[in-house]
Amino acid sequence: MTQRWEAMQRGEQIGTILSCPYAILAKARGFRQLSWAMQVIGPYQGNVAAARRSWAAVNPEKLVG
Repeated sequence: MTQRWEAMQRGEQIGTILSCPYAILAKARGFRQLSWAMQVIGPYQGNVAAARRSWAAVNPEKLVG
């Protein structure tokens, strides 16, 4: 996503899918939101939180859900 955001700023592409914090930065810099990803392509998993099982096993208090 960083590369897409940077390309937008340089004018190398005219549109892309952005998630936070890039969507917030884009709006603050005058870019316009054209649509929501789910409206265009349907269910979309844009951001992922992941952990190794070994880490999760010794850090259960830091896990949510």
